[in-house]
Amino acid sequence: MTVRKNFLFDDEVAKHLEALAKERGKSQTAIVQELVEADYKTIEKRKKLEAFDGFAGSLEGAFDSLADTPKVVQSVKARKDV
Repeated sequence: MTVRKNFLFDDEVAKHLEALAKERGKSQTAIVQELVEADYKTIEKRKKLEAFDGFAGSLEGAFDSLADTPKVVQSVKARKDV
């Protein structure tokens, strides 16, 4: 589905949009769509990284109890050999 949007640009920005479209051999609509999508992807990536950082931070200390695992395994092996 497509949606019609009307934008008002400063004269200079409108000329730049025309120049970009001409240079790339695309419509002005295509240029605006590409720019919006590129910026949106950047924002989404940043949000995902922030969420991941928050998740990773919440795991801090969660595996501290595993620090003694090698010692436990070694003691079990030692008892088994006896």
